[in-house]
Amino acid sequence: DCQEERLLLARDRMGIKPLYLHASDEGLIWASEIRALLASNRIDRKLNQASAVDFLRYQTVHGPSTLIEGVEMLPAGHLLWADDNETKTELWWDPATAGAATAGDGQPWTYNLGPAATKVQELLLDSVQLRMRSDVPFGAFLSGGIDSSAIVAMMSEVSSRKVATFNVAFEEDEFDESRYARIVADRYHTDHHEIRLSADDFLEAIPHALSATDHPSGDGPNTFVVSQATKKAGLTVALSGLGGDELFAGYPVFRRTTDLLEKQWAMSWPRGIRKLVGSAYRAARPGVTADKFAMLLAGDALDPSSTYPISRRILVEKEIQKLTPLAPTSDSVTMWCQQVLKQTPARDLPVFSRISLAEMHTYMQHVLLRDTDQMSMAHALEVRVPFLDHRLVEVALAVSDRVKFPHTPKALLTAALGDRLPREIIDRPKMGFTLPWEIWMRGPLEDTCHQGLNVLVDRGLLRDKAAESLWKGFKTGRVTWSRVWTLVALGQWIDRHGLS
Repeated sequence: DCQEERLLLARDRMGIKPLYLHASDEGLIWASEIRALLASNRIDRKLNQASAVDFLRYQTVHGPSTLIEGVEMLPAGHLLWADDNETKTELWWDPATAGAATAGDGQPWTYNLGPAATKVQELLLDSVQLRMRSDVPFGAFLSGGIDSSAIVAMMSEVSSRKVATFNVAFEEDEFDESRYARIVADRYHTDHHEIRLSADDFLEAIPHALSATDHPSGDGPNTFVVSQATKKAGLTVALSGLGGDELFAGYPVFRRTTDLLEKQWAMSWPRGIRKLVGSAYRAARPGVTADKFAMLLAGDALDPSSTYPISRRILVEKEIQKLTPLAPTSDSVTMWCQQVLKQTPARDLPVFSRISLAEMHTYMQHVLLRDTDQMSMAHALEVRVPFLDHRLVEVALAVSDRVKFPHTPKALLTAALGDRLPREIIDRPKMGFTLPWEIWMRGPLEDTCHQGLNVLVDRGLLRDKAAESLWKGFKTGRVTWSRVWTLVALGQWIDRHGLS
């Protein structure tokens, strides 16, 4: 604003695109990538240790914090004003407030499946049509799951030409879901591209994926290879089904949270007895699941604001302290749940809607969307997400639980789709895009793994004996590949950016 001599920065409602900031006496710098800020040479390449501990908890860092001291992320739905005298941020859109306002309108679709399905169908169609506006070649990712298939069905309905669809198929049958994608492609006569890749293709791409990573992630290479193959096939813009699980209760955490809520009666027991029960269970079945069970029993309540952070944790505190000499820190997700889910207007929303808020703030925004952005943009591929249209989000948050999830996940979404998808797609087991990481990490990626873990040991972030124990546990099957690989990705990222 030249007249007022001030700067305005704003971030989109859902956090689809990142925006990083660094403020100092020299001024304010900002960028869509952390590495761009580091390239300014105005920032000390120093690791934020509190964020590193949170990374161990959740395998990501939640904004506004980042892994770099002095660098923050502008939160989704916020704007920033800056002039010569001050810098201030303010909220311009909040999903809880918007969802509660929509619920308060008393519309018939709030409590009735038929009107709700009609409303979702109308908004999703319009969202897809808006996101198909492009002067360059565009298409859609098609895994064969409900969400991507729904987007392709809607695209075919509003498009006057064949929709280009892309499926990355894996040569090993146990990881391949291409036949489901072909069912949808055949139904809608799409211009279907099945890109079949071998293990060698993926392995060759992994070092490049790690180099393209602006923020460490254990899942990033998956998105990298899909984006690379899609761009090579001629696509510049792709529509994705990301967001369907978060809005329409597609993850197990939705059912798990309501199951726990129904056991609130257990909180009437004296805390001492609950702790004894938890300790006995941990002794009988040692592991992360038992640790989480004990944490839940020792808590104050089994409402979503209390149980969600525990459900989504990768490691509990005692495991973190075994791994790292870093001092314990506050849990960012627990703090957010107490500040948002437990307060008006979020606490007045249905239970599933509160879980949707948490999923959108945590895993979706700080893992899925961040990975999608950094890995697709590495290939100059723009990914658009119709499910995250704010109007659709507001309606989904306003709908009652019995409409959204009467007996099965995504009941509202499947009702909104009508007969657009065959039962074979709707009833298929949820699979997701997975790779044979365990096999690779014991073979061609073993040196990469040791290198990443050694960086963490050398920087004092990982105890030497803990690193040895972790690797031995992985080799014997006691430790999952994802726990190790996420640490490897963190170590590789720290080394690449020369952080101390």
